[in-house]
Amino acid sequence: RNPSMLPMGLGVFLFNVNKADHDGVKEAYFSAQFELLSEEDWGFETYWLNPAQHLPLAKKLMKDQEAISSYKCNVVLHNRDAKFLAVEMAKQRMKPGVLNPSDCIAVMQGLIGYYWEIGRGDRYVGEEDFAVTSTGILARCGISEVYTDTSRMVVVPTSDDSVLQEMEYRSEFHCVEKCLFSISEQTAWRVAELLEISNTANPFSRMDVAPRNGDRVNAGRFVESKTFHPSLRLAYQFLLRIGRLTTSEHITEVVEGVPDVVLETPLHKLCSSDNISLSASDFDAAHIYGTRTFTISVDEIKELERTTRIVLGSEIPKEFYTELAKLSTNSEYAQFFSYLRSCPLKELGSCESWNSVLGFEKVRRNNTLKELERLRQVDVNPEDDAQDDHLWDIYVSETTIRNSTRQISYFSDQEDGSLLLKAAGKWNALLSRLRRFPRRFGFREPAHLESILSFSLTELCTSVCVSQHGYYFVDGTGETMNQIAPLTPDTVVFLSAPGLDFCTDSTTRLEMPKYFEPVEGTTEQSELHARYKGFKEGGEELLRKRVKNLYRVIFTSAKIQGVRNPSMLPIDASFGNMRMEDQEAVTKIYFSTQFELLSEEDWGFETYWLNPFDDRSKASRILQEMRISSKCNIVLHNRDPMLLATEMANHCMKSGVLIPSSCASVMQGSIGTYWEIGCGHRYTR
Repeated sequence: RNPSMLPMGLGVFLFNVNKADHDGVKEAYFSAQFELLSEEDWGFETYWLNPAQHLPLAKKLMKDQEAISSYKCNVVLHNRDAKFLAVEMAKQRMKPGVLNPSDCIAVMQGLIGYYWEIGRGDRYVGEEDFAVTSTGILARCGISEVYTDTSRMVVVPTSDDSVLQEMEYRSEFHCVEKCLFSISEQTAWRVAELLEISNTANPFSRMDVAPRNGDRVNAGRFVESKTFHPSLRLAYQFLLRIGRLTTSEHITEVVEGVPDVVLETPLHKLCSSDNISLSASDFDAAHIYGTRTFTISVDEIKELERTTRIVLGSEIPKEFYTELAKLSTNSEYAQFFSYLRSCPLKELGSCESWNSVLGFEKVRRNNTLKELERLRQVDVNPEDDAQDDHLWDIYVSETTIRNSTRQISYFSDQEDGSLLLKAAGKWNALLSRLRRFPRRFGFREPAHLESILSFSLTELCTSVCVSQHGYYFVDGTGETMNQIAPLTPDTVVFLSAPGLDFCTDSTTRLEMPKYFEPVEGTTEQSELHARYKGFKEGGEELLRKRVKNLYRVIFTSAKIQGVRNPSMLPIDASFGNMRMEDQEAVTKIYFSTQFELLSEEDWGFETYWLNPFDDRSKASRILQEMRISSKCNIVLHNRDPMLLATEMANHCMKSGVLIPSSCASVMQGSIGTYWEIGCGHRYTR
């Protein structure tokens, strides 16, 4: 806790160094100590340093470093005998240590104290005196077996994982980008290489397809000249090739905007020796996706499916979850669970819950109809960039109206035989069995069951992560990005998990009151973002625990799947109904909980690659202020997470990529919810 230090390498070892260079060497020795003391908590209470005749230089460098970053312990420069200072601290039980500057032979051959027995003059210095006057001689070879006992040895990385540095890399766009990271020396070349290859990107908006010598297009755009037909989306073409049924009889919407997927022959019955090829020329899209081919065997597709795993938070029994999933993933009952996802599970089957949703959707539809009428009266030049944004707003209003209309129709029909009552009957039957036999469904006791039933699907899904090994159909950067590409040598692990939703109106009404103070004077008619401000008592800690649990589930999924290099992006973007100052506080919680988990446990990661999006400076500041010692390298960057993961798969680096998902996507098994026909806000990462 209290190391007693003295100059090392600044005495006789400078004999053959040109005197003009002495100051540079001395500066390096002192600066290195001060940097380490400011970059990591070594468990020291006070660092006691006697710089001998170098006190002025040491004092200057100490202050210079403190101006850059504060120290993690007290630093004392003094002129007392280091050995006797350590003795006095030992008398006070202060857990002191003392540095014994040694000869390289003394260390490598176990000759502690080197010339301690017969040395004189310059062969009897501090090193020898240490051995003569202490039990330190017991560490000498011939006495101690430590030199041949590997269980008593620890290997330290060449460049400590906790050291924060700023390095510069030149992107393909010839502008210098900075990357804040903590990384070991042996992987530094990979950072340079990967961040050079991959795009500089906003992780939520850069989904353009850019064929060589062609115009950029995007599946999620509205302006006809900047998009393409949904049937040209690669997953659509891939599913056709493994036997998806495409007639209207089979392609029905599970919920609004989410078509069902039915294979003519179940995947496990397909011929394993067949190959599936995805070539844009086969569906007249080479002008979009290029001329390369993605080819994979049916046997490997089956193997990818078998790698799918679901990780649950510690309070959710898997026996219960599987029974719930049998209903929530059934297309016949999907609307019931989707529309009521913000209702406590124990209230899903009650008329009060249905009528509450019914009333809310009637008000929402009427308000949105007025907004749509206003939008349609606005004249926009089709050649204007604002046209796409305007069409986006219209699309949002139209989809909201369609969805509200469907929900109003669904909950208005409460007659025998209705879809609503069929689904409610199935749920109530399961609820009855759960309460009759809670232990059969994995619950410790009835109280455990009731605590889970008090949560909604929206709340439960933030303790769920679905993962699977897979491949991207595309790669490419800059002017040739998202072009069809061959299989990478290694898979990428896809990690699908949702953050807390403070954007959707129904989930905002559910989530905000738990953590934030209501604003006096606001009513049900007030804008949602105006109704709450600042954390309520205990709210911040409660939110922190929930977010930390979310990341614990994600990290566990990655660990189970063997991920060594996770490519992460913000999962906290659903802030539409929150005040700006509260967004800042929640963002800090999301970053700090990740860094805490990386310091508290070894998840098997080599490097944690995080693109904080617009919050990179905030993330780096939080990381530095926390003063953690991470169990892996941490890289904060501004590159496209998908393409970065793909490049790491090309290097067989066991990469994974986080897919921020919606509650419905996770709980209903509709991975990539609106992938097939979504546009605008329904076509994101």
